Amino acid sequence: MKIASHGITEIVITLINLSPLDQAEMKSVNLHEGIDSILVIVQHRLKANSNPPEIPLTKEYGNLPLIEYSPAQLNQVFMNLLSNAIDAVLSQFENILAIMEQDQISILKF
Repeated sequence: MKIASHGITEIVITLINLSPLDQAEMKSVNLHEGIDSILVIVQHRLKANSNPPEIPLTKEYGNLPLIEYSPAQLNQVFMNLLSNAIDAVLSQFENILAIMEQDQISILKF
């Protein structure tokens, strides 16, 4: 129960951060926080389902200064990039069928 409520709290906080009331306003913001917020939203798509395995994610952030940008617009770009990348990876699993027979594995791509 605690884990579920923590997850819901994290998503609500992320949604509040991603949709500020002053969306058009330029702000000095940490770019990494925007990316991390988007990752919270799409994390369920990275986990293993019945067919595709988990999609591994590695974050290697450099040191960036605060930058001046419109958070709503740039976060939308990050959301689209990550969603498209996940879709591309998942579409590869839909086209591959692995058949295991005794000591042999056959992979068929169609």
